[in-house]
Amino acid sequence: MKVIVIGAGIVGVTTAYFLSRAGHEVIVIDQNRAAAEGTSHANGGFLSPSYCSPWAAPGVPAMGIKTLLNPQSPVRIRPDFTVRQIGWLLSMMRECTAERFAINRRRMLALGLYSAQCLDDVEQTTALTYERQRTGILQLCHSAAAYTAAGNQSEKLRASGIDATLLDRDQLIGLEPALANRAGLTGALHLTNEGSGRCEHFAHALATLLERGGVQFLWNTKIERINIRPASSIAQGRGFDSVQLEGQALKADACVVAAGVDTPALLRGNLSIPVYPVKGFSMTARVIDPQRAPIHAVLDPVNQLAIARFGDVVRIAGYADVVGCNLHLDKSRCEQLVAVFESLYPDAADIERAEFWTGLRPMTPDGTPIVGATDIRGLYVNTGHGTYGWTMSCGSAKLLSDIIGGNPPSLPPEDYALTRYGRAH
Repeated sequence: MKVIVIGAGIVGVTTAYFLSRAGHEVIVIDQNRAAAEGTSHANGGFLSPSYCSPWAAPGVPAMGIKTLLNPQSPVRIRPDFTVRQIGWLLSMMRECTAERFAINRRRMLALGLYSAQCLDDVEQTTALTYERQRTGILQLCHSAAAYTAAGNQSEKLRASGIDATLLDRDQLIGLEPALANRAGLTGALHLTNEGSGRCEHFAHALATLLERGGVQFLWNTKIERINIRPASSIAQGRGFDSVQLEGQALKADACVVAAGVDTPALLRGNLSIPVYPVKGFSMTARVIDPQRAPIHAVLDPVNQLAIARFGDVVRIAGYADVVGCNLHLDKSRCEQLVAVFESLYPDAADIERAEFWTGLRPMTPDGTPIVGATDIRGLYVNTGHGTYGWTMSCGSAKLLSDIIGGNPPSLPPEDYALTRYGRAH
């Protein structure tokens, strides 16, 4: 089967990989010059199934109101009163019940754990290198109450099959000596089987491997529209026809739209995709004093920031601004990143020459990505991973490849289908 994949971020590239491995002829189209030039370019790098959890949770509506009054909040909502933003926020609020949270958490965790297995399979098959760190994630505790809460969290994680160990302060410093002079730390939760990896390097290496293996990449290519054949009968509904490029209609048997926040626009008029852009930020800096720099992947839950070490560079990433399709690099957010990193690892990195980045994460109201077929024959979507695109990418790609190929999927496809939002158009 000939399959077009739209998008060469981490989700699109892994989708192309599993489709190609299944024997399909694959063409990837991207508007950028290389893989992972958009939201995948400078993300936090965490590979963390245990953190795969929806935004929509009991108590979130009240927290959302507080963010309107606090410009320093890790999550900021700036109402623009557009139909799209209001509709998405209302849909998310409907997911904020304990029952819906439990369902969405289960789905996301299952996909995250499955994706970790699929990533290991990709590594064993391809031997790609991308600064993978497997020594675990340290979730810092800044108070006695946080330490107690982390202990409760560890019990729940272990019940879900995740290896989590509660560390006291001395044990934490033993693993992360650079934090020895950081006052107020009471310990950490150590997620021993999780870690980090440089997403953009993985995507670049995988795209190169795919090109060498015969997958065609059309870089710097704008898509005018996706052409859909009208229904010829009740039994033969609408079907995918081609992707319209400038001066050319590129035909294929199937098409996967894995274009992140651009997915709704590409499908507008044919499908309604409940994905909204949530803005994130990161700082990447060269390590100048290895003794002061982090060793492990570190999560600061107070500031909701992730810190990862990739060889001789460190990256701190996070925040979530609901401000629409706005890629302005907010100076105040950059200053916050610097302040938090310096409070934990002073003089560890060359902050003066640091690179700052912002990107738009594709979020669904329930937090679970949309992976699978649509009611248009031959048209599939793989989007809406939010902050977990890197963690969930390989699992989503393998799940979709199995669906397209007619193979029994390892996860219930209905859990990730667009149809869970009702009629798709």
